[in-house]
Order: sequence, then structure tokens, then C-alpha cells
Amino acid sequence: MMVIMRLLGFIKNTIILMALTGQLGCGIIRKKEENSFPPVKEIITTPLSAEEHNELLRETTRNIFYGEALGRTAVAAGSTIVFPPAALYWLGNLALDLAGYETIGPASFMPPEAGKEAQSLYVAIVSAPGRIVATAAGQNFRDQKSADQKIKNILEKKAVKDQADPLTLQSAIKTDEKI
Repeated sequence: MMVIMRLLGFIKNTIILMALTGQLGCGIIRKKEENSFPPVKEIITTPLSAEEHNELLRETTRNIFYGEALGRTAVAAGSTIVFPPAALYWLGNLALDLAGYETIGPASFMPPEAGKEAQSLYVAIVSAPGRIVATAAGQNFRDQKSADQKIKNILEKKAVKDQADPLTLQSAIKTDEKI
């Protein structure tokens, strides 16, 4: 009986938390800047050759292991294990990101200066695992800007190649021609 009461209390608290987050979140959801990167929709819809696919996969994997993504994943997985409703937060941020909106975090609810400080502390914490792995592997650590730039370079190389060859699949898709 005690377990059922605790479970009901947990569910009630979760619903209250979700309601409060939903109420507060609606006022702070903003569209991403037009020049924000990476353009997820573009990456998903761009047809790649096997060589380009392998290069993109190699750089993405390196960005994960030698950058902030390793720590971000550890925080997301750990918080979800400790507090399962946190999965709703992570899935909600994923949906916002894919829809072209800025993600919401604790810094979103703070005054701008305090939010910047909190965000820099969070980045320092989540970058630690990537720094350790990069050092152990003899690689350079990749902060978010350098990781984005590496992916952007691959996509720009693909775009230049597509413009140089007008008979590529990408140009056929853009003009709705049949191949």
C-alpha cells in the first residue's frame, strides 16, 4: 500500500511539474536564428554518395567522442535513470530542435547574465568527458563551434560539387526533373 501511495505522489508531482513547465515554457520558446547550425532538415534530406556518407559519419562520431556531446549524453542518460520523467524534457527539447526552435534549459528561466554563467558552467561540466577522451586518443577537443564547422565544411563541399555537376541527383530534385 505504501508503494502505491508513493507512486501516486510521484505521478502527481510529475504532472504538476509538466504543467508548470508547459505554462512557463510557452513564453520562452523562440525560433532559431536563420544562420544557426546544423541545419538538421538539410542534413537529413541531402542525398550523399557512399564516400560523403562515410566522411560525414566519421566526423560526426569524432565530434561526439572528442566534444561536448559525450558529456551531454551522459547527463541526459543519467538524469533519465535517476528521474525518469526527465525523458520528457529531453524528448521535448529534441522536438523543439528538429522543428527549428531554440531548446529550453535552466538558463532560459534566468536573467540573461546569470543564464550565461549557468550555461558556461554546464558546458564546462559536459565537456570534461570529451576532453578526457580526446586527450587519451591524442586528438584535439572539439567545442561546439569547431564541431559544427567540420560538419558545415563537408556539406559545403557537397554543395559546391552539386553546383559544378548539374546532372546530380540533388539538382534533379531541386528542379523536379526525372532522372
